[in-house]
Amino acid sequence: MKRFPTFAAVFLTVLSLAGCGNLSAPQNEDICPGKQVGAEGVPVMKAEGFDETEDMSFTTADTKGNSVTNEIFNGSERGVWLLFWETDNENSREALAQLERLLPDAKENGYKMIGVVMDGEKHPETAAKMTADLHFDNLIWNDEMAQRYEGIMDFFDGTHYEKNKEDYAQMNPKPHPGDPISTRTNSRGQLQTSCTLVSLTDEQILSRMQEIDSNMTYDELMEEANEFLKK
Repeated sequence: MKRFPTFAAVFLTVLSLAGCGNLSAPQNEDICPGKQVGAEGVPVMKAEGFDETEDMSFTTADTKGNSVTNEIFNGSERGVWLLFWETDNENSREALAQLERLLPDAKENGYKMIGVVMDGEKHPETAAKMTADLHFDNLIWNDEMAQRYEGIMDFFDGTHYEKNKEDYAQMNPKPHPGDPISTRTNSRGQLQTSCTLVSLTDEQILSRMQEIDSNMTYDELMEEANEFLKK
């Protein structure tokens, strides 16, 4: 049986998936390419994050050398917690250790955990060593994944931060190029929320997993929102 999120979570999810790339400045800690509220005056619409016909196919390898496809996202009851990270960033080890620590709680709440190593093709041995003792899959970022998650690399090569450096100067804590970023997907691998650019506490991650079903359809989300408005 699905556990539905609170109305606030529902509404924010719908909004965060409702427009594409028109937000001019960062809002708090949550930014993600192609998954933002539209420009002022643009109506909320059903977004690609809910489009079951969107092509999410890719083939890559995991850090153990196994061939992997997008089907790795399949089978989650309530969604996938997705972490993008680099081997040469000092915050990556802690981010990986945190997910490993929370893995039993994630399973209890119906979530899978998946990591994506952004520089895994360049540093396969380091990536393999860093993930050798982890019990969740870590995939090697490649051109095929880049087509499915357009704009993610901008957070790691500095492009995004350079374009928005004045806005990020206001943030505390301040994210930096190459820092791990996390988000949630459904069981098709489609992003279901904006990306978090700064570290979350264990409690913050768990509360999202407990409150939000990332596999909910657009109709289910809207039904929940409408039921709340009737009260």
